[in-house]
Amino acid sequence: LGAEAVLDARDEPVVLDRLGALLDGGGEAASLAVVGAVGGAGASTLATVVALEAARRGHRPVLVDADTRGAGVDLVLGAERVEGLRWSALGGADGHVGATRLSRLLPEHRGVAVLACPRDGAAVPADVAPDVLAAAARAYDVVVADVPRHLDGLGTAALQRCEGAVLVVPEDVRCVAAGRIALARVRSHVPRVLLVTVRRPGGLGSGPVAEALRLPVVARLGHDRRLRGDVDHGRGPGRSRTLRRASGQVLDLLGLGGAA
Repeated sequence: LGAEAVLDARDEPVVLDRLGALLDGGGEAASLAVVGAVGGAGASTLATVVALEAARRGHRPVLVDADTRGAGVDLVLGAERVEGLRWSALGGADGHVGATRLSRLLPEHRGVAVLACPRDGAAVPADVAPDVLAAAARAYDVVVADVPRHLDGLGTAALQRCEGAVLVVPEDVRCVAAGRIALARVRSHVPRVLLVTVRRPGGLGSGPVAEALRLPVVARLGHDRRLRGDVDHGRGPGRSRTLRRASGQVLDLLGLGGAA
């Protein structure tokens, strides 16, 4: 008959899980990871603007914070005061995580839902991460994960659900060397990796970086004088034209133009 399994009365939890997955949520989202070659490369900022740009195009994005040492990507978005669940509140979850319930409980700001890491040192429950990430993929149509270059359990779980990744590499020799290390880690989980470079005064330029890493360049980011002030004052990074243009190019490559 082509059945995946034969279940009986003893398998009630399995039956409930499978029925819940079928009835809960709208399907699988397009999932993308953004990873920085070095600290301060701007990966969290780019991930945030990709999510904001997806919302502007009419999608329902969720920004997933997989960097347990980053003090919360909700700070970048400007959503730190918005009520809702953070990763640390999900430690009691077991079994099936409801997509509909998750979407109701996450904080949302400017059209972007965010699942952020805590700033109080509370542990992030990596053991429930696969179930939570699966629920996020059912509840939303775009998942953007801010993934650290030093992979732990949470970062690995996020990468494993992504069909594509963007590696953010500043244009200097040390960052390219670090980028090779990060790329090897990312490629062990994600088959398709794209490159965004960051201009540096007197730096290598995007061409040599792309050649060294053997990756296609999606976009090249420059310095935006207003960006730090916008983030520090809670306005978020969405006003940066350079970042919006780069984010649009990333979404176009994912096939995410305007929502139907």
